[in-house]
Amino acid sequence: MAGKIIQYQQTKISTVISGSASFNPATTTATRQGSELMTVSITPTATNSIIVVRFSTPYAGETSNHSNQVGFAIYRNNENTAIQLFHWPPRYYDQTLPGWAGGSNHSFPCDFQVVDQPNTTSPIIYRLYGGCPGGGVQLNGMGGATFSSNLGSCHSLLYAMEIEG
Repeated sequence: MAGKIIQYQQTKISTVISGSASFNPATTTATRQGSELMTVSITPTATNSIIVVRFSTPYAGETSNHSNQVGFAIYRNNENTAIQLFHWPPRYYDQTLPGWAGGSNHSFPCDFQVVDQPNTTSPIIYRLYGGCPGGGVQLNGMGGATFSSNLGSCHSLLYAMEIEG
């Protein structure tokens, strides 16, 4: 039966994590950009398996008020060519975070996925990189702001799901 879920692996982060390297979404060369923010590992059980990789965060933002854009990429293992790029266009959404998180920086939710066919049964590490043209990006916060404990917390998730081919 094709399409059955074989396994699911995830990395969940509930703290503010920051990267310092810049990311230019207009760059098309095969090179890594930004900072590595999260990883998830999976070992496919068959060479014809399909791997769905998904990244989701309720809030990502500038590390300081430095950019009008942001970019994310998912890389497989140590390859330099991204298997998925995500670019949030100029100025994304102003003031999407409530005032208690700070208003001088820009933030946004992010959710994207890629369907990969790696044709291997060797272990795979999917790596999420991100940044802004003018500097770094944060997950679960922005500009050093953290969330009030009485309002809950944010959780960023990177998962890999193997589907029978």
